[in-house]
Parts: sequence; C-alpha cells; structure tokens
Amino acid sequence: MKLLLKIVILAFFVANVSLSTFAQSYYTKTIHPISKNTKKYQEVAPVMVGNKMVYCSNRPISGPRTGSDMQGNTFFKLVESERIEDSTKKKVTWTDQKLFDEKLMSSFSDGPASFNADGNLMVYSRCFDQKTSKKNPSKNGLYFLDNLNGSWGNIREFDYNDPTSNSIEPSLNKDATVMYFSSDRSGGFGGFDLYVSRFVNGKWTSPENLGPRVNTAENEFYPFIHSSGRLYFSKGSEKSKNSYDIYYTESYNGRWISPIKLPPPFNSPYCNDYTYYADDDFQSGFFTSDFRGSKDIYIFSSTFPKFDVSQQQRENNYCFVFFEENTVELDSNLYQYEWDLGDNAKVRAVEAKHCFPGPGDYKVSLNIIDKLTKEVLFSQAEYDMNIEKIVQAYITCPDTIKKETPQQFSGQDSYFKDVKPGEYYWDFGDNNKGIGASISHTYLNAGTYTIKLGVIEDNPDAEEPLKFCSYKTIVVTEN
Repeated sequence: MKLLLKIVILAFFVANVSLSTFAQSYYTKTIHPISKNTKKYQEVAPVMVGNKMVYCSNRPISGPRTGSDMQGNTFFKLVESERIEDSTKKKVTWTDQKLFDEKLMSSFSDGPASFNADGNLMVYSRCFDQKTSKKNPSKNGLYFLDNLNGSWGNIREFDYNDPTSNSIEPSLNKDATVMYFSSDRSGGFGGFDLYVSRFVNGKWTSPENLGPRVNTAENEFYPFIHSSGRLYFSKGSEKSKNSYDIYYTESYNGRWISPIKLPPPFNSPYCNDYTYYADDDFQSGFFTSDFRGSKDIYIFSSTFPKFDVSQQQRENNYCFVFFEENTVELDSNLYQYEWDLGDNAKVRAVEAKHCFPGPGDYKVSLNIIDKLTKEVLFSQAEYDMNIEKIVQAYITCPDTIKKETPQQFSGQDSYFKDVKPGEYYWDFGDNNKGIGASISHTYLNAGTYTIKLGVIEDNPDAEEPLKFCSYKTIVVTEN
C-alpha cells in the first residue's frame, strides 16, 4: 500500500464461503491520515460518538501524569477530537486531542472504548489493579459506564472478567444487546480469540468463543460489529513481521462464514493494519495502520455516489384504446370504421384496443371503408403518435430468485432519452454494491430485498449532472 496524502483506488470485495460466492462489491476509496497523528506516538482504535472521534493515544497531554509500560512507552489514554466541517471550503478538520474524561483515567492504559447508538452507554477496557510489575503484570478487563446528565458514571465491571486473563477491545452493537471482545482466556484456540456476550433479561451471558472458523492459533484483535451485521477484526501474529491484516465475517445460516481479507487499499504487505470502523452506509470510516512506523489513524471515504431520490421502477406500457368522439352512425350495410394503427395492424371498430410492438413513431388514422369495394372512402381522423420508453434506470432481473444461485442483473434496458449515461451503480440491499451495466450477484440468505440502480449523466461540462435512480423489490427463496 503506497499511502500518499490522497489515494484513489478501485477495490472490490469477493467473499468465498463453502456453498456460494458473494457478488463483487466495488468501492472507490480515498484515503488520508488524520492531522492528529504523530510520528513519535501512537493513535489507534477510533470510533465516532456524535461529532466526536474517541480513540486511544499514548501522546502526553496536559492533565494528570501517568507512567510508562515495560517497554518505556507512555500508557494509552482515551482521548477525543471534534470534527469540524467547513462547508464553504469542503474541508474537514479535527480539534486537538484532549482527555475523553479525566475521571476515567487510571494509572495504566485505558481503552479502547465502544458506545451504543445513543451514546449514553459505554464499555471500555482497562487494567484491573493499580499495582503491577514486570514479574507480576496485571490483566485487563471490561467496564461499563452510563452517561448521566452529561457526565459519565455508575462504573461497573463485566460479570465475566477473569483476573487470570485479559478481556479487551470491546465492540457493542447499536442497541447494546450484543458485545464482542478479544480475550486470551483459557479454552481458546491460541493467543487472543474473539468472544461474544449477549444482554438478556438485564444480564450479560457467559462469553462464547466464535469458534474455529473465525479464531485461529494466531491473535484475533479489535472486533468491530457493523450495523449490517458484519464483524470486522484484525488477525496476525507477533512472531511474523507485518502480519496483521483486517478481515470480516458475517453470520450465514447461524454460522460465521470463513473470514474475508479486505483488499487494497487495506492490508498492505509492508505494514500491519489493525482497527476498522465504518458508518452505516460504508461511505466513510477509519482504520489503523503502522505504515509510517508508528500506529496512525487513516480516514477512508467512498466515492460510490449516494442517490437521495429513488423512484419505484415502472413498466413500459405500449397498449392503448382508440376512440374518436366525432364519429357518426354509419349504414352498417354499406360502410364501416377501420383503425389503421401504423404498424400494419388494422382494427375494424369504432373503438380499438391495440398494443404496439415497442417505442417508435406511428401514424394512426380512422378511416371509413366501403364494405363493397373494401376501399377507403375518406379519413375521419389522423394522429401522429410518438411512443417512448419511460425515462428511468431500469433493472432487468427475475422477481423471484433462489439463494446461493448466481443471478445476472442488467441495466441495459434503461432509457435516458437525450442524456448520455455514465457508470451504473448497484445496491443489492444486502450490504453489497456493484458497478457495471450488467453484473452478477449471489444472495446468501432468503428474504425480501430492495435493489437500487443509479446512473449519473456522463457530462463533464454539467455543473450538476443528472441522476437517475430506480428501485425494485425481489424475493429470494430457499433452494
């Protein structure tokens, strides 16, 4: 990974599982380090709480002093930086870091932390004891706090902290009913493993190891549970240089799929990549890398466009009913009305129902026919009809498909009249996206999904290119 101040790269995710393959999801990423990174110190594990980024840093800051770890590094503390957006310059800056909450600061390392969606419940890891030594180092556990009237308090220990092992790096889901964390407790598969605990009837359940499909003899660190249900984490070994990479897994039929390694611009072979955090739409987020020597926080942004307005896909209808109000009653023995529809079809009736073969220009006329000679005596009415497709992005795919079966999705029947279409952007409704006029995708789970197809006008001279976006609902069935 060659990290410049700004990198634009096309990346794709391909998730292999035992039974099927995820469709490719294409993202264009821009990446740059945050301004609060330092060469001498380390910044890791950022999460967003409202407009603030809360992360861990061992950079000395004003306030109570603490010591250093066994390697002489300053202990990590929970700090925060506020996001400031200048809409006129289209620029985002971050305030200088400050302690997240001085009352939470111990004499040793604090953090990382995780929060519920409302930002009023927090869990973080910290050292159990205030006394520790090289011969008898203290372990770390998890602690919960509530935000009461703007102040953090009511600290309480996780019921399943183990003083003989470490429980660290927690991640809460949005409603704080599920918590993932890393631990080297006994019974694992080697090193640190990932565990899950659920909040049931007012209590956290006994931690469950995520099993051998996720956990290995290496270390699994820094879990992050995304709102989509995907679980991101870092895996590697202290014995191997530059071995830590970011993976994700998700539940499929009640089991975790084999972890998928994130492609470039993540996971360079020349550095370690650790924590991952993304917003609900995967439009932006953070990850931590030691590419520049110390651990730094990088911001990534997706240039996969957002379509704020989407309309339900409409079907083109080329069927019409023709009726002329100024007709007079004819002697049915001698004369007859006949509609000439302009596409070689003729209907002898005052009222004609007709479906045209497709878009085009048609000359429609209502004639009076001499029944004896079969000739046209005169034309009662004439109309020039221009039939066009509905201007829209159009999704071509079955209404019902089977899960675990690759399916082709096409936007080739889209119609934009005089507008030249640019790229075709797909959102398959299962947290996978794609680019292309035609694309294959496989759904892993049965259910109802809303597919969106967005197209942006290819016009570099346009100040505001036109956008078209349609959606269609499909049903994915069991095999």
